[in-house]
Amino acid sequence: TSAESFPRAAMCDCVRISFAVVCPQTSPGDEVRVCGSAAVLGSWNPQRAFVLRTSAESFPRAAMCDCVRISFAVVCPQTSPGDEVRVCGSAAVLGSWNPQRAFVLRTSAESFP
Repeated sequence: TSAESFPRAAMCDCVRISFAVVCPQTSPGDEVRVCGSAAVLGSWNPQRAFVLRTSAESFPRAAMCDCVRISFAVVCPQTSPGDEVRVCGSAAVLGSWNPQRAFVLRTSAESFP
């Protein structure tokens, strides 16, 4: 059975993230871009990446803080419609390993084969 045929729990939420780098090779007003393979990081396209900026006051630190839409889909064959799945991890945005502060995903009748 493929993973596609299993029930999945999903959610989409807006999360505030921050990036900061210290780069003495830049000058005040320069940009540093953070990109990666994930779509939210621009899929390796620097034109769609997060833009960090430095200023005379913050140099050599370049930073940004923004609200980003993220989504999770978890395949879990042991769930039933209406069940709750919590996604937690070491990052504060994932609850710092505290399930009470983790992302809550819910299954629905539509997510079952």
